[in-house]
Amino acid sequence: VYPVNMKNPEQEFKKAYNSNPPVVVFDETNDKISQVVLTDNRDIDAEISKRFPVKNMSSLKEAEDVCSNVYIKFHPYLKSPAGDPQEQIKLRSLLSELKRINDYIEEMGTKFLSGNEMTFVDCDIMPKLQHIRIAGKYYKNLNIPNEFHALWSYMER
Repeated sequence: VYPVNMKNPEQEFKKAYNSNPPVVVFDETNDKISQVVLTDNRDIDAEISKRFPVKNMSSLKEAEDVCSNVYIKFHPYLKSPAGDPQEQIKLRSLLSELKRINDYIEEMGTKFLSGNEMTFVDCDIMPKLQHIRIAGKYYKNLNIPNEFHALWSYMER
Protein backbone atom coordinates (compact mmCIF):
# COMPACT_ATOMS: atom_id res chain seq x y z
CA VAL A 1 0.00 0.00 0.00
CA TYR A 2 1.39 3.34 -1.05
CA PRO A 3 -0.66 6.22 0.40
CA VAL A 4 -1.15 9.22 -1.87
CA ASN A 5 -2.39 12.68 -0.97
CA MET A 6 -5.66 12.77 -2.92
CA LYS A 7 -5.69 16.57 -3.18
CA ASN A 8 -2.11 16.88 -4.31
CA PRO A 9 -0.68 13.65 -5.73
CA GLU A 10 3.05 13.70 -6.35
CA GLN A 11 4.09 14.50 -9.92
CA GLU A 12 5.91 11.17 -9.99
CA PHE A 13 2.60 9.42 -9.29
CA LYS A 14 0.77 11.31 -12.05
CA LYS A 15 3.60 10.64 -14.49
CA ALA A 16 3.88 6.95 -13.64
CA TYR A 17 0.17 6.18 -13.82
CA ASN A 18 -1.14 9.00 -16.01
CA SER A 19 -4.00 9.46 -13.58
CA ASN A 20 -5.18 10.95 -10.33
CA PRO A 21 -6.11 8.60 -7.47
CA PRO A 22 -7.73 6.14 -7.06
CA VAL A 23 -5.25 3.80 -8.64
CA VAL A 24 -4.68 0.15 -7.88
CA VAL A 25 -1.56 -1.57 -9.14
CA PHE A 26 -1.40 -5.35 -9.14
CA ASP A 27 2.22 -6.43 -9.42
CA GLU A 28 2.63 -10.17 -8.99
CA THR A 29 6.02 -10.54 -10.66
CA ASN A 30 7.84 -7.36 -9.63
CA ASP A 31 8.09 -6.64 -13.33
CA LYS A 32 6.80 -3.21 -14.38
CA ILE A 33 5.89 -4.52 -17.83
CA SER A 34 3.40 -7.05 -16.45
CA GLN A 35 1.78 -4.71 -13.91
CA VAL A 36 -1.97 -4.30 -14.02
CA VAL A 37 -2.83 -0.64 -13.38
CA LEU A 38 -6.48 0.23 -12.79
CA THR A 39 -7.80 3.78 -12.44
CA ASP A 40 -11.55 3.35 -12.79
CA ASN A 41 -13.61 2.44 -9.70
CA ARG A 42 -15.65 -0.15 -11.60
CA ASP A 43 -12.52 -1.81 -13.01
CA ILE A 44 -10.96 -1.82 -9.54
CA ASP A 45 -14.10 -3.43 -8.11
CA ALA A 46 -14.20 -6.08 -10.85
CA GLU A 47 -10.52 -6.97 -10.41
CA ILE A 48 -10.73 -7.19 -6.62
CA SER A 49 -13.86 -9.35 -6.92
CA LYS A 50 -12.04 -11.63 -9.35
CA ARG A 51 -8.90 -11.93 -7.22
CA PHE A 52 -10.63 -12.18 -3.85
CA PRO A 53 -13.94 -13.99 -4.45
CA VAL A 54 -15.02 -13.93 -0.82
CA LYS A 55 -18.34 -12.19 -1.25
CA ASN A 56 -20.38 -11.17 -4.24
CA MET A 57 -20.45 -7.38 -4.25
CA SER A 58 -22.25 -7.11 -7.60
CA SER A 59 -24.98 -4.52 -7.75
CA LEU A 60 -28.24 -4.42 -9.65
CA LYS A 61 -27.88 -2.37 -12.83
CA GLU A 62 -30.99 -0.36 -11.97
CA ALA A 63 -29.50 0.56 -8.57
CA GLU A 64 -26.36 1.81 -10.28
CA ASP A 65 -28.43 3.75 -12.81
CA VAL A 66 -30.58 5.46 -10.19
CA CYS A 67 -27.46 6.65 -8.33
CA SER A 68 -25.37 7.58 -11.36
CA ASN A 69 -26.25 11.29 -11.62
CA VAL A 70 -26.61 12.53 -8.05
CA TYR A 71 -22.98 13.55 -7.62
CA ILE A 72 -22.86 14.96 -11.14
CA LYS A 73 -25.77 17.23 -10.17
CA PHE A 74 -24.26 18.13 -6.79
CA HIS A 75 -21.00 19.61 -8.08
CA PRO A 76 -22.47 22.39 -10.25
CA TYR A 77 -24.83 23.35 -7.43
CA LEU A 78 -22.04 23.38 -4.85
CA LYS A 79 -19.76 25.44 -7.10
CA SER A 80 -22.40 27.97 -8.15
CA PRO A 81 -21.62 31.40 -6.69
CA ALA A 82 -24.13 33.31 -4.59
CA GLY A 83 -26.55 35.13 -6.84
CA ASP A 84 -26.09 32.72 -9.74
CA PRO A 85 -29.39 32.84 -11.67
CA GLN A 86 -29.01 29.11 -12.38
CA GLU A 87 -28.57 28.16 -8.71
CA GLN A 88 -32.23 27.25 -8.11
CA ILE A 89 -32.34 25.18 -11.29
CA LYS A 90 -29.21 23.32 -10.15
CA LEU A 91 -30.74 22.79 -6.70
CA ARG A 92 -33.98 21.40 -8.19
CA SER A 93 -31.93 19.08 -10.38
CA LEU A 94 -29.99 17.78 -7.36
CA LEU A 95 -33.15 17.32 -5.28
CA SER A 96 -34.75 15.47 -8.18
CA GLU A 97 -31.84 12.98 -8.20
CA LEU A 98 -32.06 12.55 -4.41
CA LYS A 99 -35.80 11.92 -4.78
CA ARG A 100 -35.11 9.26 -7.43
CA ILE A 101 -32.85 7.45 -4.96
CA ASN A 102 -35.41 7.85 -2.17
CA ASP A 103 -38.21 6.48 -4.35
CA TYR A 104 -36.05 3.58 -5.52
CA ILE A 105 -35.19 2.61 -1.94
CA GLU A 106 -38.89 2.77 -1.00
CA GLU A 107 -39.85 0.67 -4.00
CA MET A 108 -37.15 -1.95 -3.33
CA GLY A 109 -38.13 -2.33 0.31
CA THR A 110 -34.70 -3.78 1.10
CA LYS A 111 -31.98 -2.74 3.50
CA PHE A 112 -29.59 -1.71 0.73
CA LEU A 113 -29.90 -0.65 -2.91
CA SER A 114 -29.47 -4.11 -4.46
CA GLY A 115 -30.98 -6.22 -1.69
CA ASN A 116 -30.40 -6.90 1.98
CA GLU A 117 -26.61 -7.13 1.64
CA MET A 118 -24.28 -4.23 0.95
CA THR A 119 -22.90 -4.19 -2.60
CA PHE A 120 -20.56 -2.04 -4.66
CA VAL A 121 -23.20 0.59 -5.41
CA ASP A 122 -23.76 1.12 -1.67
CA CYS A 123 -20.01 1.51 -1.11
CA ASP A 124 -19.93 4.02 -3.94
CA ILE A 125 -22.99 6.13 -3.06
CA MET A 126 -22.86 6.26 0.75
CA PRO A 127 -19.78 8.52 0.96
CA LYS A 128 -21.24 10.72 -1.78
CA LEU A 129 -24.50 11.12 0.13
CA GLN A 130 -22.53 11.99 3.25
CA HIS A 131 -20.56 14.56 1.27
CA ILE A 132 -23.78 16.06 -0.08
CA ARG A 133 -25.21 16.18 3.43
CA ILE A 134 -22.16 17.76 5.11
CA ALA A 135 -20.67 19.95 2.36
CA GLY A 136 -24.12 20.95 1.13
CA LYS A 137 -25.07 22.14 4.61
CA TYR A 138 -21.76 23.90 5.22
CA TYR A 139 -21.41 25.71 1.88
CA LYS A 140 -25.02 26.13 0.75
CA ASN A 141 -27.10 25.62 3.89
CA LEU A 142 -28.65 22.66 2.05
CA ASN A 143 -30.70 20.18 4.02
CA ILE A 144 -31.69 16.91 2.40
CA PRO A 145 -35.48 17.09 2.75
CA ASN A 146 -36.88 15.29 5.79
CA GLU A 147 -39.65 13.84 3.65
CA PHE A 148 -37.06 11.62 1.95
CA HIS A 149 -37.65 9.08 4.73
CA ALA A 150 -36.25 6.08 2.86
CA LEU A 151 -33.09 7.97 1.93
CA TRP A 152 -32.55 9.14 5.51
CA SER A 153 -33.10 5.64 6.83
CA TYR A 154 -30.61 4.31 4.28
CA MET A 155 -27.99 6.93 5.21
CA GLU A 156 -28.33 6.07 8.90
CA ARG A 157 -27.40 2.40 8.36
